[in-house]
Amino acid sequence: MPLGLLALAGLVVTALRHRPREVILLAFPLPYFLVIGSWSSRFERYTLPLVPFLALLAALGLVALAAWLRDRAARLPGHLLASWRPGLGLVLAVALLVGPEIIRIGHWHLLLARPDTRQVAGEWIEREIPAGSRIAMEPYSPAIRLSPAMVRAERERLGDTVAAAITRHRYDQFLASAAGQADQGYWLFRLNRYDLDGLVQGKVEYVVLSGFTYQRYQRACDRYGEACRFYQELERRGTLIYLIEPGADGQALWVGDIYSPLTRLTERTRPGPPIRIYRLPT
Repeated sequence: MPLGLLALAGLVVTALRHRPREVILLAFPLPYFLVIGSWSSRFERYTLPLVPFLALLAALGLVALAAWLRDRAARLPGHLLASWRPGLGLVLAVALLVGPEIIRIGHWHLLLARPDTRQVAGEWIEREIPAGSRIAMEPYSPAIRLSPAMVRAERERLGDTVAAAITRHRYDQFLASAAGQADQGYWLFRLNRYDLDGLVQGKVEYVVLSGFTYQRYQRACDRYGEACRFYQELERRGTLIYLIEPGADGQALWVGDIYSPLTRLTERTRPGPPIRIYRLPT
């Protein structure tokens, strides 16, 4: 917030002074901001190109503030002016502003160096769930080995479209790389229809839920009633066999965390979403 306010102050100073070398700083960020501000979907990552310009404007605002204080100090009595060090004050102000962000960046890098919840959950699946099992997964779930038998079956169902030809080529590459290996992977299904009876009838044995998906649905059950009812039924009829959390218990999902953890960094133990794995009734 202090840096944001300084950047706003720098913007005001730029507009009032109207100096060419300062106004040029707005040549990119102003039209870019107007463009992204007109979009219906807005994510933090869209603002990343603005950050260098905001940093420059914040520096401009801070220097303008220091100059104003220097001019005010010049009116002080001589014995008070002798102890005034505008340069030192500027350095201290920068340290106070930038220090917390440096600490935050350090926490961020330490967090990203730890295994993601999906990596840990994927290793648990391959260690504890028998190969060949049929697993339905929400988006943003662990990546686990595919069964060559499943890939061959999916390949046979492809049509004759251009998209099917591209997919068939990818399947062929996978099967070529898996040639001669034991069929140790899993039959995976995308959980895009929230129908527990349909999963059971399809002989799906396990369901993997990702907090990056179910937390958004649960925050809007009035619009996503089918998904919310599925979660309730899954809790009642399924058996929770595995759960891993990223820390920051009870934290509401911040959409930016899907791409890189941004919130409550010091409270997190690892990056990634909560992962819940259920065994379905046969």
